[in-house]
Order: sequence, then structure tokens, then C-alpha cells
Amino acid sequence: MSWPQDATSGSRTAPASSIWLIPTPNWQPVFREEVRRLSGELQTEAFEPHVTVLGDIAAQIEELGDIVPRLAAELPPFELSIANVEGMDLHFRALYLRMIDHPRFDLLCRRATSVIDRPLSVSPYPHLSLAYGKLSAEVRGGLCDDLLPRFRDVMIGFDRLALVRASSSLSAHEWRIADWWLLSGK
Repeated sequence: MSWPQDATSGSRTAPASSIWLIPTPNWQPVFREEVRRLSGELQTEAFEPHVTVLGDIAAQIEELGDIVPRLAAELPPFELSIANVEGMDLHFRALYLRMIDHPRFDLLCRRATSVIDRPLSVSPYPHLSLAYGKLSAEVRGGLCDDLLPRFRDVMIGFDRLALVRASSSLSAHEWRIADWWLLSGK
């Protein structure tokens, strides 16, 4: 992958920003605990639970500070239903809750990509990761089977949009939420 050039110095810069949906206060601790539990069990990095709206945005936090609150003001809080527990042989999709597509999530992604004129990454579907790292197919399959009865068809509320210093070029322990805004649209 080629990163955009910094116009002032001519040097290559990696993406440094992401926009996340954050679970409601009643769900956030549930997923924090699950991520921490799995991180300890699997010896993988822990991270803040979220659904990525846009990732790997080739912009610094300061450049997006006016955009994210406007996006948050356009949508009310909403719920996403968990369709499945899945995993892939990809670091950032090792184990995750796959959500059913939702018109409000799709609208949020479309609006965000339309106002951010930068290279970025859009997830092909909404998902909330539970573990990152390298997991064997056997471990992934066992975890999916174990977690599915607990999470299938559960509706998860999301009420905040966060601007985050996070990208696939940074380790998860380096990720930081710079600010967040309540979803407040009608």
C-alpha cells in the first residue's frame, strides 16, 4: 500500500485517523470485558470496543474535528442486530460480531465518505471486533461456536460517534479516542 505524500515535507505519511461508532453505556462495559477476557486468554492486544465507520483516513485528527460532530448531529442513536460471530485469517478481523446491515449505518458511511476527501478504508459490513491477532482456524471456530449462542440476534445500541487516532499502521495499544459526540439527529 502506498501512503499519500505530505504536501509540506514531501515525506510519506501513514493514515492516522478513524471514525468509530461507540456502544451505548449499557453495552460498552459488556464488550470491554469480553475484549479483555479474550485478550488475556489469547495473549492478544486489548482495544476499545467499536464499530468502524471509516478507518485509515489519511488525515490528522485536527483536520476532521469539524466534520465528525456534524455527522453525529445528522443521525439519532440506533441499534444494530448481531447476525453471527465470525473470524478470518486477518489481524483486524480475527474474531468479530457481524452485524446485519442497517440503513442508518449505511447512510452514516455514505455521508462520511462524501465529506472526507481523503484516502480511507470502508468496512464492507458493520462489525464489532472481539479479538485481533493471529488465531488458528481451530481456535477461531471454537470461539465462534462458544460465543454465538450468547450474541446471535442481540440488538446493540450505538449512541456516540468518536474521532480516533487509530489506523491499521498503529498497534491497538497506541489508539486513542480524541473526542466523541452523541448521535443527536431526529
